[in-house]
Amino acid sequence: MLETNYDAAMARETWTQVESLALRQRHFLLASRAIGEQGIAAFLLGDMATAKKDVVKAWMVAKTADPGAHIRYASMYGTGLVELHKYNEALGPLNEAIKVAKDTRGAAYPTIAITAKIVALSGLGKNQEALALADEEMQWANHYHLAEHLCDIYQSRAGVYERIGNWNQAVSDYRDAARYAKQLSYWRGLTQVDGLLAKAYLHEGALHPALIAIDEAMEANERIPDELYFVPRNLAIKAEIMTRLGNIKSSNQLYEKSADILDALLSKVPTPTVERQLLGDLSEVYSRYFASLSAQGRTADAFRVIERARGRVEAQSLSHHEVVVPHELNASEQHLTELNLTLLNTDDSTARGHILDAIYETELNAGSTVGDTAPELVDLGQLQSDLRPSELFVEYVLDGPQSYALAVTHRTVHRYTLPSKDELEQEATRYRTEILQQKTDLGLAQQLFNNLLGGIQEFNENQTLIVVPDGKLHLLPFSTLANGGHYILTSHLVTVARQEQCSTF
Repeated sequence: MLETNYDAAMARETWTQVESLALRQRHFLLASRAIGEQGIAAFLLGDMATAKKDVVKAWMVAKTADPGAHIRYASMYGTGLVELHKYNEALGPLNEAIKVAKDTRGAAYPTIAITAKIVALSGLGKNQEALALADEEMQWANHYHLAEHLCDIYQSRAGVYERIGNWNQAVSDYRDAARYAKQLSYWRGLTQVDGLLAKAYLHEGALHPALIAIDEAMEANERIPDELYFVPRNLAIKAEIMTRLGNIKSSNQLYEKSADILDALLSKVPTPTVERQLLGDLSEVYSRYFASLSAQGRTADAFRVIERARGRVEAQSLSHHEVVVPHELNASEQHLTELNLTLLNTDDSTARGHILDAIYETELNAGSTVGDTAPELVDLGQLQSDLRPSELFVEYVLDGPQSYALAVTHRTVHRYTLPSKDELEQEATRYRTEILQQKTDLGLAQQLFNNLLGGIQEFNENQTLIVVPDGKLHLLPFSTLANGGHYILTSHLVTVARQEQCSTF
């Protein structure tokens, strides 16, 4: 179970051994539980098909004679559906887990199922039901003085209050969650919840309380120096606070520090789960930095930043990662931890460059093959000189509450503001689904064109379109977007540069 929280790949291997041992000893219910845990590990590794198969198998077996496992796997299956935003489907297994727990004498309180149900109800817009369930769970946790559960419930309830726009109550709940995290010396939890608290304060324009919260988050992270994976996102939050305070220089420095730490952490990720988290944070950090630089009129630097991000993703996809077996840190690994902490506490960009060099050298001496730097990136001027007079290059940067398109020709560069990442990705997913089902929806094709290309003046002035997508736009067939009832492939030659091609123009 410790491995499940640390490294899902390692846990999956261990639970396979547990299953084999249980079968040899004819402990079939234990073997079934081991299969269920393999499914949970598979989910964390992104193997959804195996996860569903294994968890459902354990869930069905448990229904016959193992109520504890019945509650767990129904809860986990429902929680997995919540993670995939399939809220309506999730309610069935979650309600089943809660009912079995209620009907089984001596069963533990089904906290996992109830917490997931709060999120599912809120995701379905049933926020009052979600709040009522949160209050019920809070009463139970208060009755038994369970601080760790109260920390989780306050955080979940804060998320519901955010969705209904009650930011004052969201701030209050995040503060209570942070209080319990501090009481428990739960540094990882404090790092996360204080980051959410800072963002809530930002939304309310309470900049100085936001600054205090984010500084507390980063201070908590220094208590767990082997888990600096939350630092880049929190640095980006602080950068946004400094922008709002008018300290642009400090904001830019924080974004640069966040980017440097991401490079250092990605050069030697311990687990696939951590790698996915860091790559998700990388997208958010760089998109915010891109928006900040372009708002300052530093378009060439903004282009460099987003290309650096995509180059980093490309380098990561080409790296080979081995499962790290838990062990006492050797001298080289201890030195890497110290270097990462030094990197966190260094504001000078030149000094950070020297520290990054030391990190790569230490990894090289330790025999690491992961510390490759990102490929050499083209700058904006070179890109423009390579474009033909008839070519338009459009690079998308998805973010919330708004996204961006950088339109580049051999003579001009303009940044355009687009709808939010959520809106664009939902439309793109829906349109792709309809195409796969061989349906025609010119209305949605026109809407996507309006949102993605309609506001770009250069589109009508150039016949060749080169698109660099972002996020789920990678799955969107751009040539089938419609303008005035006609697909754009009838008027333009459309080329889509996928992620691995972005840094080679």
